[in-house]
Amino acid sequence: MDSWIQGFLKSNVFLKSKSQFFLLAFIMLMLILNLWLLLSNSKRSAEDLEIEKINKVRTAAAESQNPPPISAVENKEAEDRTNPEKIEKIEDPFDEYKGTENPEMMPNRTSQLSMNQKLEEKGLVDLKEYIPGIKIDLKYATKDNFMERVLYKDLDKAFLQPEVAAKLKNAQKELKKIQPEYSLLIFDACRPRSIQREMWDKVAGTEFQRYVASPNAGSLHNFGCAVDLSIVDEFDKELDMGTGFDFFGPESQPRYEKDLFNKGVLNTEQIDNRKLLRTVMKKAGFIPIQSEWWHYNGFYKEEVRRRFEIVE
Repeated sequence: MDSWIQGFLKSNVFLKSKSQFFLLAFIMLMLILNLWLLLSNSKRSAEDLEIEKINKVRTAAAESQNPPPISAVENKEAEDRTNPEKIEKIEDPFDEYKGTENPEMMPNRTSQLSMNQKLEEKGLVDLKEYIPGIKIDLKYATKDNFMERVLYKDLDKAFLQPEVAAKLKNAQKELKKIQPEYSLLIFDACRPRSIQREMWDKVAGTEFQRYVASPNAGSLHNFGCAVDLSIVDEFDKELDMGTGFDFFGPESQPRYEKDLFNKGVLNTEQIDNRKLLRTVMKKAGFIPIQSEWWHYNGFYKEEVRRRFEIVE
């Protein structure tokens, strides 16, 4: 028996089986090594993309650390904003009826029109149709607002004056240059003064009165010249701005950001996200305010009240 075993170990059959075993083991080892490298590279790529995204936001935010005075920005772009030839033309769906001698050909423009139709009639622009990829979440068409009830019963679209809509379109383009996956998210745009009166009635005489414009003079929203907005990522998730929309408190006010950051109330990510929003909006010609991080005016109040009609 011993001689037979010794003979087998010296035979070519054993040597061949031994070689095949080591070859198979080597192949399996290489497969495991390649799989490990693939998983490591995939994880590293995902981390690199996330770091790149954060760096882009911080770079854009840094640009707003020492922005030029608003007046300088306004002066630089004043000619483009006020020159009709340089403002994008918004097609009026009623152009074909203008100048007709037969009044019966005109569409019905009675008081029974919805607010959507009335704003279209006034020449305001539907932002969803006008700006590619923009996101709309009209808070006052839902109960998710400080009034805790639906205010826009026949208004479910976001409208702005044509010149302001053109600025917002440029702001969306600026954001896409910095972070292509991001998009502006609209909370409110043109707001009828009748709704402003409802808001005012709720806060008048309270500590929150300073957060709502009096309907007597009217908010710039009532002229279709102001917009409330934020930013969402590629998953339609809102960037963290430190507070939600319609938050009545110092945490929502840009004037206190530095102090709140030093106290640990606001963190770096929240400040950077707000600065990113300010950067793209200012570049497009919008004017921020110091009491709400989400609110931007298309023009100064004096110009709005001189040039535009209030929406009742």
